[in-house]
Amino acid sequence: MWHGLYRRWLPVEKWSSCRVEIDAIHDDCEGFRFWIRPHDETIGVLVVRFESPLAHFVSDEGDRIAPLQPAQPDMNFPHVFWTVEDSELLKLFHRQSCELHAAGNLVHYCFLSCSTCVDVISSAPPKLDEAWTHEIAG
Repeated sequence: MWHGLYRRWLPVEKWSSCRVEIDAIHDDCEGFRFWIRPHDETIGVLVVRFESPLAHFVSDEGDRIAPLQPAQPDMNFPHVFWTVEDSELLKLFHRQSCELHAAGNLVHYCFLSCSTCVDVISSAPPKLDEAWTHEIAG
């Protein structure tokens, strides 16, 4: 995972302690969005939508095994939603963009599933839409 201090974020309480998978990831004219499916099929799915993220990074959970710096307080998994303070990814973004967005109050959001990690840099939090699987498929 990217170095920084991971803080629990609770935008939707019932999703806070679920084991989940990322089912689909899209970045197109409708924005950046992804579908989170819990292992508990009675909950449905959650669609996470960022209207104008500045950067996103998707990786396999198994490829992010290095110890985090600084040492983290107990992260208590499973937990899906995180923000990252003093983020290595955000520092890299600012360096690569020549500090163009330094005054933009950017946040590093992190979503951790059982197999996929999604990191997003954005000045606004995502919109979270709960839906049932049949609603998305139809």
